Amino acid sequence: MSKAKEHAIGERFEVDGIIYEVRPAHSCQGCSLYIEDENECLDRHGRFGHCDGNNRTDGQDVKFVQVGEAID
Repeated sequence: MSKAKEHAIGERFEVDGIIYEVRPAHSCQGCSLYIEDENECLDRHGRFGHCDGNNRTDGQDVKFVQVGEAID
């Protein structure tokens, strides 16, 4: 499996017709991949890239926020 592209803070990108924006984070709250009721993250690092600063080249913790849907 190839390594997912690392998206920069402020970058918008599309996955399955949904547009996400990468934002700085201090917790998982507000991340579209975070399931609050289960206190866990959807494991999509293969498609979204890492959110943990320890695994990112910029060293920053980030979250992925849904900001819209793609227009065909």
